[in-house]
Amino acid sequence: CSLMDCLQKFAGVEAMEEDFHPSYDCSDCAKASQGEAPENGNAKKQKMYATSKSWLCGSMPKLLTVQLKRFNRKLQKIKTKVAVPATLDLSDLMMTPDIAKNVREHLKSECEKQELPISPDEKASYELFGIVQHHGSTLQGGHYTAYVNLGPTLEEGNWYFCNDATVAKCSLDDALKA
Repeated sequence: CSLMDCLQKFAGVEAMEEDFHPSYDCSDCAKASQGEAPENGNAKKQKMYATSKSWLCGSMPKLLTVQLKRFNRKLQKIKTKVAVPATLDLSDLMMTPDIAKNVREHLKSECEKQELPISPDEKASYELFGIVQHHGSTLQGGHYTAYVNLGPTLEEGNWYFCNDATVAKCSLDDALKA
């Protein structure tokens, strides 16, 4: 399992249904399909639509922090190894202008103000500069260590392993194996 696998699952389309039946109704869409002009309020006869939910993101932050859910509902540690890349390109997860155009009319008013999608020249690529790792089997106990790049870039890496008061020089490969 890779970090990109996790992000693709998080950002993926998720069907909105109840007992395998469509569960979403949109009064404006129902009125438009019946030839009526959409207006505020409920339509007399609303149609249920098969729909999906997806993760939408406007402009990308300069610094991206990713925290993985590592414990289940019973507070047991999820031990699946997640491979973290040295560089992470999120371009494939960004909304295209065509999708944004189709989605915009269905967004709530507070969402319409967001810039969607990111511009084609905006970067959605990140360099790894740190990893925090939990050692232990429960949420109530354990120990944290960290791998940190103090260099200005990944290419000019200056990696350190931090374990409480002990700090030791290490490599990018050491961090990626964590």
